[in-house]
Order: sequence, then structure tokens, then C-alpha cells
Amino acid sequence: MSRFNDRLEPATFEDDVEVDVVVVKAGAELDWSQIPLEEQDLVPERIFDRLCRMGAAYELQHLQSLKVDQPNRLNRSQTESLIEEVEFVGSIVDDPALRHYIPNLLRIAELCLRSGKPRELIIDWP
Repeated sequence: MSRFNDRLEPATFEDDVEVDVVVVKAGAELDWSQIPLEEQDLVPERIFDRLCRMGAAYELQHLQSLKVDQPNRLNRSQTESLIEEVEFVGSIVDDPALRHYIPNLLRIAELCLRSGKPRELIIDWP
């Protein structure tokens, strides 16, 4: 057993500061009181950072270009690409902690695509 095994346990990240992942109307201000719970999720910051670093390692456009110092607003096309990138990373890593959080991230991103109205995906670091 390695002293690093805790980095693969989802429970290790439960108390982390979290990255907000939210679907909003295109061009709308981010108003938390107006966003239904099913259109938002929180991903531990260290997990999201891990995902972005994997994106950079594999030269995935959107994962490697997300900014940590400002909200990231992705349009439909960018969200489609981000979904493909996240699915790719999830398919190649043997990381239970990362795989634990990917489904909810994908669920929120896919809401952006399923809406009949113009929507954006916002990813906002604390």
C-alpha cells in the first residue's frame, strides 16, 4: 500500500474548495438564486485541476485553456468539445477519484446541449 493511495479516494476531496459548474442562459449574468439545483454542480478544486492538467498533457484545447482567475463561459460548440475531452480523459485514466466526479460534470455540460434555448456552461474557480 502506497502512502499516495489517498489521492485516488473520492473521500479525500470532500472538504476541498469547489469549482462551480453551472448552466445559464447565453449572455445572462450568473445569479445563483435563479439557477435550479439540477443545473449546477460542484467539483473539488484539486480534482478539476487534475482534469485540466490531464487535458494539458494530452493537448486538449478546452481543458488546458480554462482560466482559474475568472469565470469561463463556454458556448454550445465549446461545451461539445469539452464533453469529448472529459470523456476521453475518463476513458484512459485509472483514477477512481477523478472518475467519481466526471459523470456529474458531464451531466451538467450535457444540459447545455439538450436545452432548446441558447445556453452557456460556466466553470468558475473560487
